[in-house]
Amino acid sequence: MLAGGIVRRVCILLALALAMAGFCRGAQAADALRVAKSSPESFSFVPLDLGIAAGIFKKYGIDVQIVGFSGGPKMHQALAAGAIDVAFGSGPQMILTAKGSPMMAVAEMAGVPTNFAVIVPYDSPLRTLDDLKGKRIGVSGIPSLSSFMAEEVALSRGWGEAGIKPVGIGGRNYGVVAALRTHQVDAVTFDLRVGLQLEQSRQGRVLAPCSDYIKHFITHVIFAQNDVIKNKPDVLRRFLKGWFETIRYIKDHKADTVAVASKVTGAPAALEALEYDQTAPHFFSADGRFRQADLAAVAKSLVMLKDADTPPDMSKLYTEAFLPK
Repeated sequence: MLAGGIVRRVCILLALALAMAGFCRGAQAADALRVAKSSPESFSFVPLDLGIAAGIFKKYGIDVQIVGFSGGPKMHQALAAGAIDVAFGSGPQMILTAKGSPMMAVAEMAGVPTNFAVIVPYDSPLRTLDDLKGKRIGVSGIPSLSSFMAEEVALSRGWGEAGIKPVGIGGRNYGVVAALRTHQVDAVTFDLRVGLQLEQSRQGRVLAPCSDYIKHFITHVIFAQNDVIKNKPDVLRRFLKGWFETIRYIKDHKADTVAVASKVTGAPAALEALEYDQTAPHFFSADGRFRQADLAAVAKSLVMLKDADTPPDMSKLYTEAFLPK
């Protein structure tokens, strides 16, 4: 009996030791992934923070380490240097792959630009997009993504390329506000949240989200560095699983999303609730698939933005191999 009791105790201790070893391995199993935002305070990229806060990425064994950049150029320089693994940028930045950047688009993150809007001064007589014919529209630069949004107003209405007059006013909030208040321009194409803020202060008014007239586009893309694609394919797959589970979570958890968004952007919760209502239900792609009509729209934008002389072969600029099945 004594020998049998000793054997049982040894077996129990061995089982406990094996279980503890397994627990430790599980606790250490999270793979670190350096993920960059091209605009740290944008609502568009809040799902990263929410996925961390809700423990969704952790569920898939991913330790997301967020890195913020003030714009796409610096972010893509870091991606090319291998300083980051995954980057969230704009659809037109897909052309950088064709120009030799060591990255590939691995998911369509957001389609039509519900997060961009045409904004007019609060006292403007303009009431519809049709009223913009021949008007001056402020844009961050020429060419730029916002200038593309402005020019599409004219093209969507058959006015031709001279149908509106783009005016470069820079991409800073204060410059946009000043241009509207002084009537330097008749309208601007800019971040929707800024338009909502200006409505509350009676300095501006959202005439329409850009998605009202841009029916196909890829506003945001998830890029992966080539080394990650080659050497960490499983990590990338698990990250994307976590991302798309977070997108599903957002649609059913408005309060949680607004709370995290307010913390990230610094905007009042009431304002983020308005932005949530405008964007969250239909802005984010549910599956990451690249639609052909969206790709064609991006190809056209690259010519308009003077990033390409002719529309590039978009099939060489993305892969769907890492998306959840």
